Amino acid sequence: MYYGAPARAPGGRTIVFAASGPPGGRLYARRLNDLTARALVGTDDGDWPFFSPDGAWVGFSSHGAIRKLRLDGGTPVVVA
Repeated sequence: MYYGAPARAPGGRTIVFAASGPPGGRLYARRLNDLTARALVGTDDGDWPFFSPDGAWVGFSSHGAIRKLRLDGGTPVVVA
């Protein structure tokens, strides 16, 4: 599976990337001043991440749909 390139937030302080691990592929976010990435809940099988212009939302592809999720948490929303 190809996950696409990592996405860098506007301002460049956070990156979001797709990776596989238990229990499968999902998106992870990491602030550049932190060594630990955190899993973004609700992004199972997510790939091709991108940021909204204000950096508050992460968009991604998952299960045949484009979805968005607030970077600070919440439930993913189907966009298309």
